[in-house]
Amino acid sequence: MRFLQNKKKQAGVSLLGVLFWGVFIGAGVLLGFKVFPGYSEFMEVKRALSRTAEKGGQPNDLRDSFDKNVQAGYIKTISAKDLIIEPVGQNFRLSVSYQYKVPLIANATLILDFNSSAQTGS
Repeated sequence: MRFLQNKKKQAGVSLLGVLFWGVFIGAGVLLGFKVFPGYSEFMEVKRALSRTAEKGGQPNDLRDSFDKNVQAGYIKTISAKDLIIEPVGQNFRLSVSYQYKVPLIANATLILDFNSSAQTGS
């Protein structure tokens, strides 16, 4: 008799609860796997931009250097033509702004906006 009373007091997670949380966590992990390449590529773009700024030079030299760094980093989203070069005193400010599109389901797409800049001579 005492065994039946203890059984009524016990509580736990039901099978539906486990399935719900499993789907919820699985969707989050799947989204993370789809978004990670965009952020990984952005980190590579920032490295290419900082390497180009460290090298310095004139605008044409900066574009060539950035293009080589982009190719070395296997970056497919942007190229040297997307590089914005602005004079700042004796130096130049290099910046890049682009969108990374992540297809989700059917016609649903997640768009990530990325901006980065670096300055030569710093």
